Amino acid sequence: MRIFGDFSAALRAHELWMYWAWLEVRRNYHRTVFGPLWITLGMLIYAMTLSFVFGHLFGASPPRFMPWVTCGVVAWSLINGIISEASTIFPVFRSYILQSDRPLLVYVAYSLARNLIVFAHHLLAVVAVLIYFGDFRLTAVPEMLLFLPLFAFGFGWVAIVVAIMATRYRDVAPIIANLMQVLFFLTPIMFIPDMVPSIAAYIGINPLAHFVDLIREPLLGRMPSSFTLAYCAIAGMLGWLIAIALYRRARPRVAYWL
Repeated sequence: MRIFGDFSAALRAHELWMYWAWLEVRRNYHRTVFGPLWITLGMLIYAMTLSFVFGHLFGASPPRFMPWVTCGVVAWSLINGIISEASTIFPVFRSYILQSDRPLLVYVAYSLARNLIVFAHHLLAVVAVLIYFGDFRLTAVPEMLLFLPLFAFGFGWVAIVVAIMATRYRDVAPIIANLMQVLFFLTPIMFIPDMVPSIAAYIGINPLAHFVDLIREPLLGRMPSSFTLAYCAIAGMLGWLIAIALYRRARPRVAYWL
């Protein structure tokens, strides 16, 4: 299939899209004092503000609540960044797509790489919070990285599907932007499920909650539940079947949609 050839070509071009990703991160913070560390500082301030406000609303204990919120916000930022950026990635690279024969997956890979670089900076905020509350373990980040391939498999296909659909139908991008704002409040990030037992049953059917847990739980020193692991694996298998079928059909048409 053409998608496997494009996937192989995108892997061979890894130096190109990785360089693009790192260059974009550096460009955004060019001539600043702290450089890309502003990513970490911004995330730390945001997470601590949410923790302070909602911790008081729920009457939660800071040592338990703040690490939960910080890890959840960092995980959500990765998910939201991948989905939101995918909805605009092909139009952003319109001139490249129209003037070269690079596989479309190169641009998707760039988007994923850029978000992973930002995510790596956000992990520094997580480490700072966990150290402050005495919950940091040296194995926390390595254990989380063990589940990152499952995250990539279970969620990577979403970037391909969203990129194609948002290019074909321009209403998809604003729909996704608004939908992600709603889903942020329906995902256990600013609250712990046992704090609001009336909606705990609905969390199990929220796919984003499982992908957040896949990253957050190892950072907090816990193993993701077997249901979460199975959910992410099955979501990946079904999702890639959809992505492959859609990519094979849409690949020759993307340039015309631009």
